Amino acid sequence: MAHFELVGSFIELAGHVGTFVKLDSITLVSYLSRITVTNSTCQKMNPASSMAVGHGPRAVLLAMPLGDYSVVAGVFHMRAKGALQQVTYWVLRAAVSFGSADLCRRAMAYLLFARMWQCGGFLASLYEKCKTIAEDRSSFLSVIKLLKREECDMGAVNYHLINSKMLDRRKAGASPSEIFYEITTLYPAHDLPVNEKVELSGTLLKCLTREERMDLCRLFIQEQVLDQRNRLNRWGTVTAQSSQIDTGYIAQHLVSLQTQIPGQGMRGKGDDLSDGSEVKSANFLDSLDKKGATAPRWNFTAVTQEIMEKFLTYDSLFLLSMDLNTLNKFRVRIWKIDISKHDVLRNRYIEWMNKLGYPKFRDADRPSVNFQLFPPHSGTEETHARHGNGRANGFSSIQIPLENHAGAELIFRADDTANGVEISVF
Repeated sequence: MAHFELVGSFIELAGHVGTFVKLDSITLVSYLSRITVTNSTCQKMNPASSMAVGHGPRAVLLAMPLGDYSVVAGVFHMRAKGALQQVTYWVLRAAVSFGSADLCRRAMAYLLFARMWQCGGFLASLYEKCKTIAEDRSSFLSVIKLLKREECDMGAVNYHLINSKMLDRRKAGASPSEIFYEITTLYPAHDLPVNEKVELSGTLLKCLTREERMDLCRLFIQEQVLDQRNRLNRWGTVTAQSSQIDTGYIAQHLVSLQTQIPGQGMRGKGDDLSDGSEVKSANFLDSLDKKGATAPRWNFTAVTQEIMEKFLTYDSLFLLSMDLNTLNKFRVRIWKIDISKHDVLRNRYIEWMNKLGYPKFRDADRPSVNFQLFPPHSGTEETHARHGNGRANGFSSIQIPLENHAGAELIFRADDTANGVEISVF
């Protein structure tokens, strides 16, 4: 089977009747330059097309609906350069344009095409094989495994599938929440290994625009905080249990959406974000003790001296507070702290280490230490944390600026209003 007939079969399989155009701006490598496009070949690829004949290196290419016109040229170009992995880019750009097929079937069609190319030979039965695979309902995970076996660049696969899907849906007028649900339904991230889950998340976060991330933050706060709290409140009527939600993971999700930095893909020990940053949360809501008091805090527990000292290396420490604003409505704020630049916090922490931290680690019966910061009071517009109780055996009481100070910045604020969740800082 001739090379262009092969490409024509692949395109015909996808159900796209495209318009072939001549692109003088693209000069293919010597392998493609030896091919002369004949009128006969063009008619087999698309009988309805009006074709230019004999253009050799200036190939006759398919103009894809989304402007991804150079897929055929790209395949020839990359194959001739011996860079098979790069074929991922070109073929997936075409595959994701086939709106009638889901990601699994698109990837399957791509896979067969890449495999046949890699084998160095083209089978006469390619068209029938493609049709069979295009109807295969195998899970997306099986496609991922096959792509890995072919040593494809999975980062490129993820990026171009996700980015093209987003472009398609944006042009169709879909809302960020609709795009979010579609993509998360197609990608079974919970079944992927941790490292691939983190890579996938990083790709998805980078593909989101600022406005889309803001919309997803609103959706997340409504779903996972406000609605969840209301549901737990109803259950609390029956059980007399707290309706307090786990703000630790809530904070990590929000910080990832704001910063575009994925987490570690798992719970428990380790850094909160994939770049090594730390996230701490404090929740004033539904946290009354038996005396009717509420005193949430940001805890920095260390079980070794090395962990204790690591605090001084943080250039991105994220502090989240969930409380009530001056109108008694829900509020969430996130501050970003650079310990190396924040002189007040850095000096107090060093003082604390010398006075309390190091002595405790020299005591075999005191295996851990805990540095505590108290967030701004709920119901106020305070913008400082607090440390120290002023007692003789403790530390003097100081205010630690969380914004408008070197090394301290408010990066996120959202309030519950009559119009829903409104984000004023992002």
